[in-house]
Amino acid sequence: MPRFLTPAKIALLALADLYLAGEIPASAKLAVLTFLASQINPSSDFPDGMIEQRLQCSNGDLETLAKTLSKWGLDVPGRTIYDRLLRQLWALNDLDALFVLFRRLSDLLTVSAPTSGVVVPPRVSRASPLGQFIRRSCYEFERIQFADVQKLWSAFVAYRAPSYRTWAERNADAARLAAHLETLHLNIPEQPLAEHTSTHDVNDILNLSIQHLQKLGTRVPSAVHARLRDWYEAQDDANAQSLRHFMAFFEHWRAAQMSMALESLHQYFDLSLGANRGGDELRAYFQYAQLHQSVLYADFECWEESVEAMRECIGTARENQDTACLNFALSWLLHLRQVHPDDSTVSFESLIRLLGGSTEHDEIAFLKVKAREMKHWTLMSSTLLEEAKLEMYSGGNINRAFEHILQAMYLNMQHDQRTLMPAASLFESASYERLGQSRLAYRICESAPLLHAPYAPLSDQVRATCRTAHVLSQAGHFSTAERELEKLEHDVKGVTKLQDRITIRKALVRVKRQIHRERLQEASKLLRELRPCRTSGGSEADFDISLMEIELLMKSKNHEKALEIVSDLIKKRKAARVTDIAERLHLLILKSKIYAAAGQHAKGFSIVLRAASTSERHALMSVLVDALAVLSSILTALGESEAARQLAEAALPHALSGANAQLQAELFSTLADANVGLAGKQVRNSHDQLQLLGLAITAVERSRAIYAQLSDVSGMSLCLTKKARLERASGDGEAAAATDEMHTQLLIDADSTYADGADAEGDVVI
Repeated sequence: MPRFLTPAKIALLALADLYLAGEIPASAKLAVLTFLASQINPSSDFPDGMIEQRLQCSNGDLETLAKTLSKWGLDVPGRTIYDRLLRQLWALNDLDALFVLFRRLSDLLTVSAPTSGVVVPPRVSRASPLGQFIRRSCYEFERIQFADVQKLWSAFVAYRAPSYRTWAERNADAARLAAHLETLHLNIPEQPLAEHTSTHDVNDILNLSIQHLQKLGTRVPSAVHARLRDWYEAQDDANAQSLRHFMAFFEHWRAAQMSMALESLHQYFDLSLGANRGGDELRAYFQYAQLHQSVLYADFECWEESVEAMRECIGTARENQDTACLNFALSWLLHLRQVHPDDSTVSFESLIRLLGGSTEHDEIAFLKVKAREMKHWTLMSSTLLEEAKLEMYSGGNINRAFEHILQAMYLNMQHDQRTLMPAASLFESASYERLGQSRLAYRICESAPLLHAPYAPLSDQVRATCRTAHVLSQAGHFSTAERELEKLEHDVKGVTKLQDRITIRKALVRVKRQIHRERLQEASKLLRELRPCRTSGGSEADFDISLMEIELLMKSKNHEKALEIVSDLIKKRKAARVTDIAERLHLLILKSKIYAAAGQHAKGFSIVLRAASTSERHALMSVLVDALAVLSSILTALGESEAARQLAEAALPHALSGANAQLQAELFSTLADANVGLAGKQVRNSHDQLQLLGLAITAVERSRAIYAQLSDVSGMSLCLTKKARLERASGDGEAAAATDEMHTQLLIDADSTYADGADAEGDVVI
């Protein structure tokens, strides 16, 4: 395998020669220069397809150049830049012409001083990317052995041979003068793939694939992986072999093969140490090995091993004064402290004391100072997002959290940190959700994967899609939510943890649908299947599964078991070091709801009143509306109809601006009950009483329509029962009879309507 020069690079040099000679029209100069730059110095921040394009350009296939360069025309009508490049390539009819090409390119880099005394600057700067590529190519051509030159020439002849007919059609005169070339070039034996690929190309694509794995979190495409395996098996370069094991480490990690990932990581660092002998190199590689090992252990939830590896990493980084490694380790530690189990808090606290800190705010302040000193904007952006998260979790000022998110978004745009933009958008969406702006939060989650798709890490895409599916399921669009999740199944194939997250979210959507349809046994079966997946889906999935279990138990009238689960969750969050205040308040509201359903309204009243007061103080509007719905329901049961109606009317506009259809239906039902309670205090058949009963009928009908959108059989049945009684009380017997008939038809058709899994949903409007 050649070291650097390949036939594809000679073609790039010929294209660069045309560009520097001024033969490229002005309209296509920028496009050609951009194409040259993408092939000479490929960036790590590009979509998946660019890796395949880079692979094809290194495969010894001229068709890749043809597809790109044929799009740009010359000043001559009917001719393209690809036609001119073919003319340049076929002008290299022997080795002497190849030597002339390299000599001419080398002269373009030198400063000439004519007899007139005027110094003529070079056509291209030696320090520019194009100049460095030409210098490297000329240097490699000068030091290459003659036998390797012959191999290079033979490979180049085979490389351009498929384009003979195209060149001959466009250059008939030149083809007649070189008629002997047709037989010569059409009967060339196929060259081995190694002759068309250099060690430099292999290392470049390996590095790009590893950065692809690290930044986007996806698996390397199978075509790229197969070609890379053929390449690095054909060479003995230690650097390529070590990178091969590093890529295998990420591949096994994404596939949830922990033992294989550890083995690949050890082999990578062993080969790296063998290629870079020396005491300083040994210590530097050791600390990064421990850092990767700690992250791997944490991802597989081996918390004690992760803490031990992180302790060794921090100690070695401090000893070597490696600030970059130390800052990354501290940033990762800050993240782990928010997702680790409660029983490992002490271990993580010992690491904080090792660094001289005491709280999360001390760590964040330290990281922000170091990031600003080192101009490490990636660390700065991620630290600002963690600070915003801590501010929201601890019940701090939501305005300050928004400020941190906007600062992170500004840094991402200013310094082109594209892989961090989706994470900032998700934080912004979560903030709007807490403020009760569910529709705006939904739009942000829906648009984030589309706007940042080429550069978005796959985990952020999955997280955004899961949130979108959750909002859709709340609005009753269960089939649409499942379709949104199914769109990602192909992308997450092979990434086990993300596959589990998609599977869990789809199962939760199905459970919610079955609960609404009164298919409680099927919902219970699905939940039993989900219990082993609690840990693999993360803390968010674990909490959602617990909420679904509580909802199922309440639907089954098993209030004692539901109260036990809620109390256990509240205790765990009280014992945890950092918990989300919104989750704790939501659990308190559920507890009061259980007490109210069990008939103990006084206990539920005190709990939900405290939750409503706290959520209002911390501007958690979504939680506040939920608390007001439960509070108004309890007040109605306690006979305080006027207060219940005022609370329901105050909460309804905020609920209608959100996407929680069940909350909207409950509020309308509570408003109807409050109006009925007020009507009972009026004079029988008076105008005021009939007016209140009419308002109650309208509210019940609105509630029934929303329950129909959710396919909630019991909710629709309850609303129709209430409506028939209210119509009879208002003296409208015909309407009551029609409502009874509708109720009977609902009970008859309930099984057949939803037996095939069809939804009662229409167009998706969030």
